[in-house]
Amino acid sequence: GTTSTGTTSTGTTSTGTTRLIVTTGSTSTGTTSTGTTSTGTTSTGTTAILTTGNPGCYPSPCEHGSCLYGACSCFAGWNGLNCSIPSVAPKLAPMANVIVAEFAPFVSATPELLQGFPTPTFVAVSKPALATINPSTGVVSWPSVIAAETPYPVTIRAVNSGGSGDTTFQLTVLPSYNCSSAVSPDVYTLGGPINIQGSCRTLATDAPAGSVPFVLRVYWRGSTRAFSLTTRPTGTFVYQFVPWATEAGLFTFGAYHPASSSVTPQGQFNIVGFKLQPSTYTVRGFPGRLDFPNFTSIVNMGDLPLSGLSVAAVLNLDNVVKTANLIGVPTDLPVGAAVPISLTLNVTAPWQTTIGFTLTVSTPAVVSVEIRITVIISRQVASFTASPASINQNLVRGRPQLFQTMITNVGTATSGPLTVSLPNDPLFSLSSAQYIAPLAVGASTLVQFFVSPPADMAFATINTDFVVNDNEVGVRIPLRFGVTSSDTGDFNVTVTDEFTFFAPGNPLVSGIHVSLTNTITGASFTINDANGTAFFPELVQGNYLVNVQALKHASAQFTVEIIGYGTKSEVFLRRDIVSYTWTVTPTTIQDEYKFTLKATFETYVPAPVIIVEPSRVPLDDLYKTDKPQVVFTISNKGWIAADNGDIEVPENLPCITLTQLVKPVGVIPANTTVVVPVVITRDYECIDCYVYGICDGSGARKRGEQPLATAQQLRKRAAINGYGYLLSPCYAGVVKWTLECGGTIDYQVVVSWTPNTPCGTGSGSSGAPGGGLGWGGGWNTWGGGLVVGGGITYTTSYVYQHKCNPCANEELACLIGFLPLPCLNPLLLVFPPDNPLAAVQWIASCIAPPLGFAVNAFKCIYEIGKCRMDSAGSKRSAPMLPDGGIAKRDAAAAAQDYLYINVGRMLNAAELFALPFGDHLSDYLHGQDGSTFMTVFVTCAADDSASGRFLSPAERTSLLAVLPNGATEEEATLAFDRWDRTLEFWQAGIYTPDQVPDGESTDFIDHTEWQTRTARYVEDSTQALQEGYSSLAAAYNYAQTNYDLEQSRKDEGICAKVVIEIDLDMVLTRQAFRAKLTINNAASVPLENILVEITITPFDDASINANSKFVIGAPTLVGVTGVDGSGSLGIQSEGSATWMIVPNNNAAPFNDTKYRIGGRLVYTSDGVNLTNTLWPATVTVTPEALMDVYFYLQEQVYSDDPFTAAIEPADPFYLGLLIVNNGYGIARQMRITAGQPRIVENEKGLLISFSIIGSHVGNKASDDSLTVSFGDVPARSAVVADWIMISSLQGKFISVEATYQHITPTGLPMSSLVSNVSSHLLTREVRIDWPSDDGLMDFLTNQNPDPQDLPDHVHSSAFGVMSLVFAVTNATIRDVRIQANSASANFSFTPTTTGFQYVRIEDIVPFDAPLMVASVTRSDGKVLLPQNRWQTRRIRRLQNEPSLYLHHLHVFDFNTTGSYTVTYASAPLVSSLTASSVTKSGAMLQWTGPPTAVYYIVTRLDAKRSESTTVHPRLLSRVVTLTELTPDTDYTFGVAVAYPGPFISDPQYVTLRTASNVSTTAVFTTSTGTTSTGTTSTGSTSTGTTSSGTTSTGSTGQTSSTGSTGTTSTSTGTTSTGTTSTGTTSTGTTSTGSTSTGTTGTTSTGSTGQTSSTGSTGTTSTSTGTTSTGTTSTGTTSTGTTSTGSTSTGTTSTGTTSTGSTSTGTTGTTSTATTSTGTTATRPTRPPSPGQTPPRT
Repeated sequence: GTTSTGTTSTGTTSTGTTRLIVTTGSTSTGTTSTGTTSTGTTSTGTTAILTTGNPGCYPSPCEHGSCLYGACSCFAGWNGLNCSIPSVAPKLAPMANVIVAEFAPFVSATPELLQGFPTPTFVAVSKPALATINPSTGVVSWPSVIAAETPYPVTIRAVNSGGSGDTTFQLTVLPSYNCSSAVSPDVYTLGGPINIQGSCRTLATDAPAGSVPFVLRVYWRGSTRAFSLTTRPTGTFVYQFVPWATEAGLFTFGAYHPASSSVTPQGQFNIVGFKLQPSTYTVRGFPGRLDFPNFTSIVNMGDLPLSGLSVAAVLNLDNVVKTANLIGVPTDLPVGAAVPISLTLNVTAPWQTTIGFTLTVSTPAVVSVEIRITVIISRQVASFTASPASINQNLVRGRPQLFQTMITNVGTATSGPLTVSLPNDPLFSLSSAQYIAPLAVGASTLVQFFVSPPADMAFATINTDFVVNDNEVGVRIPLRFGVTSSDTGDFNVTVTDEFTFFAPGNPLVSGIHVSLTNTITGASFTINDANGTAFFPELVQGNYLVNVQALKHASAQFTVEIIGYGTKSEVFLRRDIVSYTWTVTPTTIQDEYKFTLKATFETYVPAPVIIVEPSRVPLDDLYKTDKPQVVFTISNKGWIAADNGDIEVPENLPCITLTQLVKPVGVIPANTTVVVPVVITRDYECIDCYVYGICDGSGARKRGEQPLATAQQLRKRAAINGYGYLLSPCYAGVVKWTLECGGTIDYQVVVSWTPNTPCGTGSGSSGAPGGGLGWGGGWNTWGGGLVVGGGITYTTSYVYQHKCNPCANEELACLIGFLPLPCLNPLLLVFPPDNPLAAVQWIASCIAPPLGFAVNAFKCIYEIGKCRMDSAGSKRSAPMLPDGGIAKRDAAAAAQDYLYINVGRMLNAAELFALPFGDHLSDYLHGQDGSTFMTVFVTCAADDSASGRFLSPAERTSLLAVLPNGATEEEATLAFDRWDRTLEFWQAGIYTPDQVPDGESTDFIDHTEWQTRTARYVEDSTQALQEGYSSLAAAYNYAQTNYDLEQSRKDEGICAKVVIEIDLDMVLTRQAFRAKLTINNAASVPLENILVEITITPFDDASINANSKFVIGAPTLVGVTGVDGSGSLGIQSEGSATWMIVPNNNAAPFNDTKYRIGGRLVYTSDGVNLTNTLWPATVTVTPEALMDVYFYLQEQVYSDDPFTAAIEPADPFYLGLLIVNNGYGIARQMRITAGQPRIVENEKGLLISFSIIGSHVGNKASDDSLTVSFGDVPARSAVVADWIMISSLQGKFISVEATYQHITPTGLPMSSLVSNVSSHLLTREVRIDWPSDDGLMDFLTNQNPDPQDLPDHVHSSAFGVMSLVFAVTNATIRDVRIQANSASANFSFTPTTTGFQYVRIEDIVPFDAPLMVASVTRSDGKVLLPQNRWQTRRIRRLQNEPSLYLHHLHVFDFNTTGSYTVTYASAPLVSSLTASSVTKSGAMLQWTGPPTAVYYIVTRLDAKRSESTTVHPRLLSRVVTLTELTPDTDYTFGVAVAYPGPFISDPQYVTLRTASNVSTTAVFTTSTGTTSTGTTSTGSTSTGTTSSGTTSTGSTGQTSSTGSTGTTSTSTGTTSTGTTSTGTTSTGTTSTGSTSTGTTGTTSTGSTGQTSSTGSTGTTSTSTGTTSTGTTSTGTTSTGTTSTGSTSTGTTSTGTTSTGSTSTGTTGTTSTATTSTGTTATRPTRPPSPGQTPPRT
């Protein structure tokens, strides 16, 4: 412990007194003080109080306590003198309930204590607020009780050290009075006060009840307002009720005792009135007559009809308004009526004011409403631009220079007279007129002026501007001039150092580097390696920066003015054994951007078609043969995968065990066959005994019969005997699989195991056994005959299927009882967005009854929408006008999109309504109690309430009294705090959470969110109105109804989706600078702590650091270890650091800008810190490009229809690209390379492929199908391109999104030259021909989904302008004329607007007629471009309904007249097809046909079978060069042209035969795979004493031989390697080895399929290579062998490539197959027609 002398120690201890030491659970050691020693003890878990220097405690020890001041202080739970008596918790007896009269005094009984030690203290757990409790006795008293609707609960609690105990009773206070109320008269006008009067009287004596509280309740349209009032001393009251300005109709009311829950009205009154909706209006226009039809409506707000309506007055008319009339004002206004009215104005001049009309109703009460109309009559004004917008030039002293700029009026009105105001400086003088006549709109004028610097003017930079205006508007043109000279001079520099003064001969410094830079023009001059002097002749006079450097010397920098000849400077450079050079050189770097397009494609295909072979297994194979296994092939001939495939074999075959080797089968991909072997295990003795009847009834073998032991004996026995009695005629197995469609659908095919004779020939009904074990006309629940009965060999049946709708449960749970809110109408949205009270008033009046339910319901609806979109696919999320038609493309998807939009709108509305109370009360504001709460809240938060908009304690109390059901007081308090905090914060300018001071709550209404959601609500509501709906709820109702209708019209087949990704790499070059510092250390000590700091400054202001406008890369170091302050450079060595410096976009945003790049070099040498300046190098930074990138993926894809037997050709579709360079710099050497599409998601295993087959840059075909090269793209310009794609199946893209990644070289964080990337679904590539046709593609898109899938915007190739497109679908078709080879018709409609128009009509020609649109001519003679009129054909197949044949003509035009004539002609044909330049492996086809058509090349071998079809879209030259043809082969080539449908015309054919050449083999194929070309070599014949044959090495399948002495050897071989292409047959040839006799043979090695032979003396060897023949096989290996002296024949493989090896002596050759898989999907077999036997594998 410590020692304390004469002072106060821990606590209150001083010398000679008692000292207290308190510890808990630890060891306490007393301290030592003068005169007293205190020794502590150990106390665990309690408080030990130790005393010293005093007498002991009570003679007995403190058993459960401590001695304090001579007495025991007991621990908790213990009592008595020595702390030995335990405490006992109190227990109270029950108390009886009490009933008392109102206002009487109340004193409760004394609670009876049943037990408890020590004596307890009493507290009240619950009691009336004004009641009190005696803590000693527990008696509760209340001087004057107040009645309540329910009894007061009173709970009394007794508490002592042992615990506590409660008792409770109910205190009922009976009311002593009631109240009544009335009004007179009973009809009032809007907003006027209503005096409600009445009285309260005692129940006992009917005497007036004066100064007593009561509640006045007013009821209106489901809402209740309650007012807590007090009667006068006379017992009467009069309350002036003021309704809200928007309240009209029937009101009821009543006055009640505060304890009464009665809602029975005591009286009623009517408020009559009408309103204008909207009540304020702003009209805009220009002078003249202005009509504003239906600009507002007069709405009867009350429950009584109105009559006598009239316009009483017109206010605030200005002299410029000749007339102002309201039209359509009715005289009578029925209940609920809303009558639109119109406004006409006749205005003579530009003008802006507010006018008013007073509308008056005379009966049943006089009501007047004033409508305020803000009228803005705009005056068209001029606006000017200047070109150039600024002037930045250098001036020559003494030489006037002329400058000019073109001023153009780009405003909307002719300007006033213009004045040109030059700077007030004698340098400037006008060449053109100072005063210019007014400029018309679009007109221009040229302003010219001279700048005349005097001959002696100082070299400087002038920054000023001049103005052109018409006293109202103008334009300012910035000017920057640098003053230079045309005179010349020279400059001579002499460089000295210490040696010049002290060394013999006074040498100058050698190897100097001198540079001069003109401070105005930036012109630089450099002399290197001069010997002490540098002379610069004929310099333009001016100020120059001089930089002098020399190896192993310090550098020098200074400024010199050169004004004539003979200017000299002598520069002293201190010798330095450390030298450096600093250079900055311009360069370029590659800038790369990787774009990724992710698109979802959907199509409908038939369900998987599963074929099982064998479908019947003969039992003879099991019991009469020794076959080791049964091999099943399960083939999926459909378009999508079958999941969870498996096979089940019979388990009850006598004496046979079947073992399935592949289990489970798993996924069976589309167009794939799976082989499943089933091994047969036989019990021969069992078969002998029980199948062939060799045993008797007891199982003993019959006399003379021997037991079977082998399969051979089994076959012999089977030939003699028939089946025994134990073998049933039929057994069954099944093949099963599933399909996922929002759930699992189970399928199965039955496989029968039967004798050779059919079984099951009975006629059982569905579910009943037939004559042959139920396998006849029906079995189980399938019926109709299955695999065995009736000879049917193929049946697919559903085992179980449920509704494919994953949203069903969510819909059921959410929508039961939901009624859309009819008041979600933007016309009610009249509150200011910054006034939360007005918003709450609106919410209360509009949706008080169902607010909370709406929040939850809308969120639920939104989740349903998301679920539907997730299960069926989404597109975009913006609204568009629904039309209601159903015979349209992909109507279900469009309806789904529109529903998704509307549930999003509803969710925003719900969340807007919930903002005032946050998460605290919004969920409870529904029903009557929610309405009551909202009514009281609005009253409490009114401006004229006790605390204004803030909630006072009393108001909070009144609100707590009417909390809605389920809400807690805690939640309500948080909501009230949120409200007050919002008002407080907004008044203090705190609008967002990030502005809230630290430590304060952020639970308030976020002003930004409030404004955003309000704006979104107004936008959504306005859009709904434009779509033709009265409110958001009406739009939602339509969307829901239309969606349900389309869902009922299910498309046939299975909806399969795949997600594809296309990677596109954009590469361009951008400006950069390479800065290099070279350091030479010739000292005998190293350089340490090397630090390089690079500083970039503007050329004309070295005080500004511009490093932030550049990216400075990490240095590349050579020889030096670092330049960050830690680097070093060894002695007698050289090192360098190189930086790549890249300007950011803001370095030169508009014009070329000069900068200086320099810095400083700091290092330590021999302990001395030295700093050297890196002399700045001047660089010019040019503006960079800044690009917006837009992708357009064609939405509709036309190709093969999976539901038809015919194979429709693929119609190319397009991926468009628009790049807008918004920057002021060039996009240099820009190119984009697309990768082939890859499928990244394919849930159903859809058999489909996509590929890019061509591309265009502008209107020219690209040489590379994947790469589009733009070269240099100028500033402020745009370029377009597209990629041509095909798909193996028809369908549509339902979504596309584009992302990009900036890939910077060496990780430099450069600014991106791509400012924006977006993607759109493309309707069609069109051509905008207004105001002129640039010949480039433009892009028609559907930005906003709608049920009819109508395009609504067009993106122009001219700078990417996006314009609105108006769609027409109701054109009238007339004068239809259809003939065999032609057709025509007229169609017309009434134009409703100008601008771009899209028209879609039903095509007049038959669906399958080969007639194409030849022309579309407008009524004014304009002939539409071919790109702006097109046809589409598609069949929409519906379940259980006739198919919809969607056959449309589409027209795109500008400023339509509304009337067109369309003509049709026969589909274009190919003519004049010729073949030329025929060689052994190629030929050229040429023909005549349409210049913009899509052509198909059909290749036939031997004029018998179709080998391949190649698509050549937009083949403008109509010439194709064919290569890789097979020599000496007959070919027939056809060329056909495609037209919309897609259909193809009958091909025109030409036949040719390739030249013969035995040494070359080629196969012409267009599939993606591998083509190998073999070579044949013929060995030579040699005769002689010693002769070697010639060895020839071929590329594929070649054989070689070497003859020996006196032997003739001949070897001939040919190898043709087939492709690994689906459907192509590749046949290898046979290679025959040589016959060789001699001492030693020679081995020859080929590359593919080669055979080699090694002969010995007197031996003949023949080797035969492998033959590979087949169609298509993946992963098959073909192995052939070659042996000496024997013949080895290879195996047969399907579609493989055989690679040979070398065989020597008796070792055979191994041929190993490789597999090459292309990207071309092969069409599956079509499903069989009903009753048709399906195709076999």
